[in-house]
Amino acid sequence: MLSIIYLITKYEFHIRNSYDALSSGGFLIFQFIEKDLYLNRKNDKRLSYKFSFNELQSASTEMIYGGEDNPIRLLDIDWLIDIGIKAGFKIKSSKTVLESYTLDESFYRIDRYLMFQK
Repeated sequence: MLSIIYLITKYEFHIRNSYDALSSGGFLIFQFIEKDLYLNRKNDKRLSYKFSFNELQSASTEMIYGGEDNPIRLLDIDWLIDIGIKAGFKIKSSKTVLESYTLDESFYRIDRYLMFQK
């Protein structure tokens, strides 16, 4: 079972229902947005950038898609793991994906994947 959960609002309810729906040994995989990063490159006219972890470490973490009416939410991995464990799951694995989202590579998103097992 795969859940893309940055559009969900009732996380505990969803995880408990997923646990109840899965057979013993079944897997639940979450994909969610952990963080958005913004780099100030407005004055730089280069078409391509050499990737720099140091630059990303100092990037702004303001939300790109902010606002109360916006359905996209940034989530904390430790909080989600705690909810899964309270529902009865065991954490099996996690994975991080870093991707640029604009042509000038000024916005980056950190997507996370969590694998739980019943």
